Amino acid sequence: MLEMFVAGGPIMWALLAVAGVMGAVAVNAVRRLYGREAGTDAASAAADVDAVLFWAVFAVITGVLGTTVGLGIAARAIERAGGVSPTLAWGAIRVALIPAISGLCILGLGLLLWLPLRARVRRLAGVGTRR
Repeated sequence: MLEMFVAGGPIMWALLAVAGVMGAVAVNAVRRLYGREAGTDAASAAADVDAVLFWAVFAVITGVLGTTVGLGIAARAIERAGGVSPTLAWGAIRVALIPAISGLCILGLGLLLWLPLRARVRRLAGVGTRR
């Protein structure tokens, strides 16, 4: 895992920071939705819950940006080298895809956090309840 993080390049630090911010926002949302004062500030808690989704999507955008840059660097290196074996070329592409895959993993985690939190916000707000 650490080897993939290092191979992903400097953009992986940005993805780590985005994941950390997303986690901190999610913890704050959980505290507001399930803590002692649950439901007292539903609008603010809803903003935190939506921020979890924002940061998850931002991780994908950052990962795709990192992959694009990585593919450009790999293409330039392959072009300069001239006759490169397909194995080497595909290895470079594999490494370039690490940030996008990491961003998608962060999105998946963010969605797993967002779905139950959003359901809790809707329940506290009384949206979707039958009368």
